[in-house]
Amino acid sequence: MKPRIALFALALTTLTAAPALADNHFIFEVDAGLQTDLGADDNSGRALGGTFGFGGRIPGSKPAYYFIGRVGVAEQTYDGSSAFGAPTLDCASTEWALGARMYLPITDRFRAMLQLSLGETMQYTDVYYDGRRPLRVDEDLFSIFADAGVQYRFTNHFSLGALVNLTWHPEDRPDLVTRSAGIDTDGAIGQMRFGLTTTFHF
Repeated sequence: MKPRIALFALALTTLTAAPALADNHFIFEVDAGLQTDLGADDNSGRALGGTFGFGGRIPGSKPAYYFIGRVGVAEQTYDGSSAFGAPTLDCASTEWALGARMYLPITDRFRAMLQLSLGETMQYTDVYYDGRRPLRVDEDLFSIFADAGVQYRFTNHFSLGALVNLTWHPEDRPDLVTRSAGIDTDGAIGQMRFGLTTTFHF
């Protein structure tokens, strides 16, 4: 049993000790985490997304640059005020974006990630009152997405990380749906997301 443990420890040390070359030209990433409204106190929800990118390092430069495309889904639930009939609001959104990502090396395997992209958020809100059929409200919003995070690259083909995303809707209008349910989101200008990432490099 001990030789197997020693062999496993040697293999793990070899994988994590050698520098990651970052010479791969494509990335595929899955992220999952929590999302909340930006600029307003409210319940958090779940978010899931996928990113595909292509690029690499410019010869003689340490940062790596990628063009990226991302799609994501999220959902949040709001409990309305009893003074407004105690409705429940189930909010779901689908988003897509195109943009650019930059990796900044901190060590051979640990690096920072910065990303900026533009796209659209499609929001769907179902309003439920006791004894009534649900009411659905849809809205499409132009969105600006800014991401920052860190990654640890275990091998040349696999890394794990964490990120923070800020989503801003420049043309966002007052949310009459949540306001009519007695929920104060007037200060919200977008969403904030905290997530963990799994990235494959090839």
